[in-house]
Amino acid sequence: MSKRGKNTTGLTIHQNETHAQHLTDVDDAISTLKKNKKQISVLAIAKFAGLSRQTIYNNQDLHEKVLGAMLIQKSASKQTTDPKKVERANQKDAKIKELRLKIVELNAKLESSAAQLIRLEDLESETNRLRVVETKLRDENAELQRELIKLRSK
Repeated sequence: MSKRGKNTTGLTIHQNETHAQHLTDVDDAISTLKKNKKQISVLAIAKFAGLSRQTIYNNQDLHEKVLGAMLIQKSASKQTTDPKKVERANQKDAKIKELRLKIVELNAKLESSAAQLIRLEDLESETNRLRVVETKLRDENAELQRELIKLRSK
């Protein structure tokens, strides 16, 4: 048995070549999918590049390339706008502004109505208090008139 170190340079070279080939395959797959306006996903790129999904997921460089392409495609699809959609969005925004103004107006009316209701409730309680006082005064007046009649009849 020899105690020499194992020679792994050949394996390293092969691994680097394979990795470089995978990178070019993934780049080609991404560009082809973009050109054909197909959905970019790990599965689609794996099928097109002739790789397994596991290879893409296990290799960080490949996975980041695929995720980056997916993000770019999603952001690009969000940026394309249809004039009708823009017009509908503007109309929707205008309607929202209008409704918010209406809400502010209605809240102001609600506050003034609440203040008016409180004043009316205060007036109602004052009216009830005055009715009680009036009833007492009428009773007292009736009593005084009876006493006056008694005094006159004497």
